[in-house]
Amino acid sequence: MSPSARRAAASIAGLLLVLGAWWRVTANAGSGAEADRDTYGRLLRYVEVDDSDVGLDLIEQGLAVARYDSRTGQPHDREFAYRAADDASADLCGCDPR
Repeated sequence: MSPSARRAAASIAGLLLVLGAWWRVTANAGSGAEADRDTYGRLLRYVEVDDSDVGLDLIEQGLAVARYDSRTGQPHDREFAYRAADDASADLCGCDPR
């Protein structure tokens, strides 16, 4: 599967996690206003379905990587859990810069 097809599959997997379920979007509570938006002005949020972090689930499945955190000037509350999951998972999406 090509890298673009793997990224599309990861996007679809994320979408399927939130369709037909109760979900919520939460802000990064502990790092202040500087972590509210990325360097392009986009809002930074966590998506949760049934108390499960969709981003973390995708990282654990190898369908996403923990790329944006304090190493890139965008600290967030869950970055250490994201990094640990990223280190423990296979890169199925072909998007890991390592």
